[in-house]
Amino acid sequence: MSAPLAVVAMMAILVATGCATRGSVRLVREDVEGLRAGLDDLRQAHGTAAAEQGRRRDEIRELDARILTLQTSMRESSEEIARLRARLQATDEELCPGRCAHPLRSASSSRRSRR
Repeated sequence: MSAPLAVVAMMAILVATGCATRGSVRLVREDVEGLRAGLDDLRQAHGTAAAEQGRRRDEIRELDARILTLQTSMRESSEEIARLRARLQATDEELCPGRCAHPLRSASSSRRSRR
């Protein structure tokens, strides 16, 4: 049995048996009104929280989709950079086999040695 219903039932029993005074009935009525107001506030807060949770869930889904797109784009860019680097090195070797000290080759080899 819910709390407001229990209070109403208790109030009805007290009134029916004649044990309640007008003051006690008034106090119980005020308590019941307070409980109703509190319950209404709680329902409103729950509705607000549920709506906010739905909005956040939608935002998270959108962010997940954006992250997936960015990861795909980064992977494709990295692959393209690797292909371009390989083509550049192959072109360097064709133009001056073993003799050229190309700045890119020097920079990439020094970066690899730091890792």
